[in-house]
Amino acid sequence: MYPITSLLLLLGAHLVSSAAVNLAPLRHPHHDPVHHGLRVISKVAIEGITSHHSLSPADKAATTACIDTSLSYPRWEITNMVFTVVNYSQAYTIGDVAFTAHNPSINLSTNCWAEDIELSGSSDAWHSCTVPGTDFQFRLGTYDLKMRGSWDCGENDVRAMQFKAGGVGNTAGIRRCDDFPYEARGWETRCIMDDSAVAAGLSSPVAIEPQQPLLPEIPEGRARSCTDRSATPAWDIVGFEAKSDGVLKINVTNLSNDQGLSCETKLDSKSKWVDCVDANSKDIVSTGLMFDGEHGILGIKQTWKCPTENYWGSSVGPYTGIAYLTTPQLKCTACSLAESTTLRGYINGGPGIPHTSYVRSCTLNSFNSTSIILKDYDITSNKVGTFSLYNQGSGDIYKIAGVTVSDDGAWHDCNPSEALPWQLDGCQYSLDAAHEKLGFRVKWDCDDRDPLHPIIFSAEASASLPEPECATDSCGLAKDSKGVELAISSLTWASSKKPMEKGPLLPWI
Repeated sequence: MYPITSLLLLLGAHLVSSAAVNLAPLRHPHHDPVHHGLRVISKVAIEGITSHHSLSPADKAATTACIDTSLSYPRWEITNMVFTVVNYSQAYTIGDVAFTAHNPSINLSTNCWAEDIELSGSSDAWHSCTVPGTDFQFRLGTYDLKMRGSWDCGENDVRAMQFKAGGVGNTAGIRRCDDFPYEARGWETRCIMDDSAVAAGLSSPVAIEPQQPLLPEIPEGRARSCTDRSATPAWDIVGFEAKSDGVLKINVTNLSNDQGLSCETKLDSKSKWVDCVDANSKDIVSTGLMFDGEHGILGIKQTWKCPTENYWGSSVGPYTGIAYLTTPQLKCTACSLAESTTLRGYINGGPGIPHTSYVRSCTLNSFNSTSIILKDYDITSNKVGTFSLYNQGSGDIYKIAGVTVSDDGAWHDCNPSEALPWQLDGCQYSLDAAHEKLGFRVKWDCDDRDPLHPIIFSAEASASLPEPECATDSCGLAKDSKGVELAISSLTWASSKKPMEKGPLLPWI
């Protein structure tokens, strides 16, 4: 067994000190960042880490819940809303508004009201609520309620964040209105509104529009015409088969025009979608198939026409729709679905589909993560290293092989002998023999909360290495090691204007 210092002098290992170091930029090939955020754990904040670990489970859970709700569904729940208009029959638009707004992220309600204000929407004035930093506008006619505000998550927690958000909601549900003709101001019309919610987009700590899972609409019954049915497209599939060589077989019936097709095609490593052609289906313009056996997902993308539904006797359309089926039965290399299955879909391409899991959220876990796990490493005597890292934020394991290790105490690009794992947008390492420490800077994307504006995360993490276990010409972690926790000392993030262009399509799984 080599002493750790001797080993590191031979093999090299480096970690920055506990003082904060801003991340050197890692080039991102796909995205144009439009908003940036930063969490740096300095020497002072390192004491906060101890405080974080000593926080009660309830306090930790409260921070996590606050961050999760803020990033998933930021909103104000509106109750007890009443507005009053003076001399409305004379086209006057002066009046009062009052309501209660509850912010579920911090479980806090605020009272909001304003008197003798312009309700037509011609004024840009904001009106304050009782909770500082929360404001509103109300527009008569459309009954739009606009909210903006800020709140904090995680007092005394290293994950502490301030959120800023704003949004507009429609409160058109009027419960009842009453007239009071002899008031001092004139004829007052007072209306009580139904409860509602104002969904918000975030401007800080990152600029995104959090999106709830958008599932296909299911009509109450079967519409009579193809054109009406095309508004909520659906397909029946039967006899689906995926073979180990990538060949797919399927029978598909479009339930909008009742046209069926049978095809056999083969997966293409260069494209998520492959063409599915049946020359006998004249009202089917094109069909694409997507199959992901790792995640158990089958996708259908089709363009079609509705036959002979107008005065001239010609077809109507084309229409384009898309649908996904997610089932454990399809988690396979070779498998089949014998029974008939109906896929409900979206018209005109539907919503943006995330590339990272909504359920096991890359976004939420990345913001809440405080470490990256070094699962294993192996460095040869000629200083070529292989590293296995588990990113607790994204949930990915990165195997980075063939890295030429330098022990000069500087940051270096990983430059592995093979391409970086697709989940990584950048990787740097640092090795310090004198201090027996190892550090990594890694960069990754999350789009599960807003597929149109992915968040680009960069983290710097480091730790001291334990006593290694060595073979004839290489050393690494002991076989019984559970890994080394590399504490994240700096986390940065930026939102992007461009959707992700890599990774699987994961429709709300």
